[in-house]
Amino acid sequence: MVCPRILAQIPVFVEDLMKKFAHIIGFCVLLGLCIGCAFGFIRYRAVPRYEGRSINDWLGDFDYVGSSIAVGHAAKAVGAMGTNAVPFLLENMCCKDSGLRVFLLSLLQNQNFFPVRFRKASIRHSIAADAFWVLGTQAECAIPDLAVLATNKDSASGACMALAGISGKALPVLLNTLTNQDAFVRTCAARALGKGFESTNFTLKSTMPLGTDADACKAVWALISALGDLDPGVRQSAVSALGDIARVPERAVPALIQRLGETNALCRRRAVAALRAYGSSARPALPAVTEALEDADATVRRLAASAIQAIKSEDKNDKTN
Repeated sequence: MVCPRILAQIPVFVEDLMKKFAHIIGFCVLLGLCIGCAFGFIRYRAVPRYEGRSINDWLGDFDYVGSSIAVGHAAKAVGAMGTNAVPFLLENMCCKDSGLRVFLLSLLQNQNFFPVRFRKASIRHSIAADAFWVLGTQAECAIPDLAVLATNKDSASGACMALAGISGKALPVLLNTLTNQDAFVRTCAARALGKGFESTNFTLKSTMPLGTDADACKAVWALISALGDLDPGVRQSAVSALGDIARVPERAVPALIQRLGETNALCRRRAVAALRAYGSSARPALPAVTEALEDADATVRRLAASAIQAIKSEDKNDKTN
């Protein structure tokens, strides 16, 4: 039989135990808050700033498509931050949209009590890529990380485009990515190669980020090989990229002429547009482009008429000069 004195002490023992447990919980919560505050303070100090605004604030201005002034100021800010911006750009490039996050934020966007600005992961990847173009050679330290991200379907589009804007050191990475086993990754690499050698691209640069004319020739050879890809998306991107680069016409033009026979109308459209970009150098393609005036696709016919005019007009200008 249990002693009554022992039974009487049980509530006191339990009460003391609960008090100690509460003290332990309180200590753990306080410790967690202290660690969280310390981490937040360190991160706040580590976040690069320009004119009092953090990098994430400036990156948001890249999303203002209609405001070239805002984008110009944001580009200036990112350029001033230099290599300090790279870790945060990679962080944006790594972000993903979970189903739960998209659902909750979509609910918040449908309410009118307070504004919610939500950017999908793909938009954040694109903005980060624009910022990498601004940094150029200052971001060469990010090439290894971007090379890995370029092989991931979730981040391939942004990562490939970012690589295209850094420097010629990223060219081997993109050429290798063009042979990746995933079709979407190859498509992204082809598109990026075209933009990397297109002098009229976004970022206020007057030179080709990916290198010299000799480097552009390497890209052309790789893209011509990609024209035989089994995936139509890869072929379409390779065709467009050849038009963006518009070099090595003696090899590219015959390859593009063959694409005019594609069963895929979108690929035929891009082939005609690419030949137009070659100007008078595409004169050997005139018979094939003329046949395209009878194409079943109305857009192909319209582009063919424009291409013939461009090829002939540039040819006349060459003869005059």
